[in-house]
Amino acid sequence: MKKLITTLLCLGSTALFAQMVGVVQGRVIDTAGEGIPNVELKFTGIEVDPPFERTITCDEYGRFTLAGLKPILFDVYAKKEGYNDQIHRYKQGIGKQELDLTMMTMDEAYADALAKGLIEEEVIDPKEEAKDFYNLAVPLFKAEKFAEAMDMLSKSLEKDPELNHSLKLAAYCAVKTEKWADSLTYAERSLALEPEDLNMSKLALESARMVGDMVAETKFSEAVKEIEGVTPETLYAEAVDALNKNDDEVATKKLNEIITMKPDFGIAYFYLGHIKVREGEFEDAVKYLKQFLKNDPNHEKVEEAKDLIVTLSE
Repeated sequence: MKKLITTLLCLGSTALFAQMVGVVQGRVIDTAGEGIPNVELKFTGIEVDPPFERTITCDEYGRFTLAGLKPILFDVYAKKEGYNDQIHRYKQGIGKQELDLTMMTMDEAYADALAKGLIEEEVIDPKEEAKDFYNLAVPLFKAEKFAEAMDMLSKSLEKDPELNHSLKLAAYCAVKTEKWADSLTYAERSLALEPEDLNMSKLALESARMVGDMVAETKFSEAVKEIEGVTPETLYAEAVDALNKNDDEVATKKLNEIITMKPDFGIAYFYLGHIKVREGEFEDAVKYLKQFLKNDPNHEKVEEAKDLIVTLSE
């Protein structure tokens, strides 16, 4: 009988203890009402001595239970990667208590703060974005990943169509992939912003020649001459271009201009000699070829010139 009374007293004490402390249970859900798994919850007692702090983790459905709580105020700090941290204060009662917490994603929290006027929307300067895309394109170009570089440059030029660094690099990308029409387009856009750019003018000239755009070729040929000024080197480039087109008349004119400007420009005599051979004027051809040997005895075409002189002298 005494044993039975003791057992009943113990059971009564346990029931009384359960009534003197609290249990909180609930779920952490998203804005659609779905449970969020593995959320870390930190319970901190407010103005309690001794201090109380307990950390638990929700299950895969967002459910949680914490027992042994005093009937005091608690702050619950909810943390989960990809979600905005939440702090919820509640008053714990005696016995079982339900508590559901709602967490927003970072994007949802940002939109909510904007709607409530708590923050101002960040205004991103498109020109700065254009520079960022250009900076991403540069290492790709250097690594010869031209398609990927061009993708970044396209995005850059969408943000700022007049970012000349991007226009120039796009032109070079197009040259590397032999998209001559594109390289001409980008070069023209760049030159509209910086007309005195010699390298871009030369690139535009080369591109125009590759696509057979005679109007553009003439335009950029004149532009190159205007920027560089007329030099033996520019005349020589024009002479070679004429020779490649089988235009001996223009080539002869350019080569003679070179000799007038710089009499020791040896290779000019070599090509004049070849033109004279085609014209059947062999004596003049030999004269020009000998002058070539005199002016430039170490040129790679010396042996060819000597053989031709021997042939013409037989």
